[in-house]
Amino acid sequence: MFKQSSKIERNKRLHAIFWSCWLFLLGCENDLSLNPFYSYTYFPLTKGNTWTYHNPLYDSQTITYKIIDKIQLQQKNYFLYGPGNAWVDTLRVDDLGRVHNFYQGKEIIWLDITQPHGSTYILDHKIGNDSYQVHVKRNVQLKTKAGNFKNCIDFYFDIPRAIDDEVGYVLAPGVGIVKIYGAWTNIELSSYQISF
Repeated sequence: MFKQSSKIERNKRLHAIFWSCWLFLLGCENDLSLNPFYSYTYFPLTKGNTWTYHNPLYDSQTITYKIIDKIQLQQKNYFLYGPGNAWVDTLRVDDLGRVHNFYQGKEIIWLDITQPHGSTYILDHKIGNDSYQVHVKRNVQLKTKAGNFKNCIDFYFDIPRAIDDEVGYVLAPGVGIVKIYGAWTNIELSSYQISF
């Protein structure tokens, strides 16, 4: 009787493991970027991470962005991100993977990776009387000196009534920003150093 009971328990455990694995693999066939854990890695914010960019037209010109420090504001951890101490953004990533920017005393959702392909959201920050509209493209592929990137998300910022204000950011999962482009800039990732 004892052996029969332990066999049944063992079979139940194996059955549970099988179904857990099956559900995991089923999820892998879907868009993983919608999974909160996976999407969290669209912009890995850890002190010391670096991204070096170059302009494809002027290959010798590079700029390096880095996570300079970690600070706490309003009981939340933020990371100082930028090319140097004189100019930085104050960023954090929430549990859904959205990138928040603490700007002029308030937090705004800067890069909302939960948005579906083809959607548009309004950046909660006024430029005069206008706000940026952010257009989202998913499943973008991009090749740079740093590698081939798949499942990227392209965020294109535009103020409809303004001229030459446009800027776009392409993020790759597990890497961060791989391209910044627009009216006044065009840089692509040439190398990076990431830890989680």
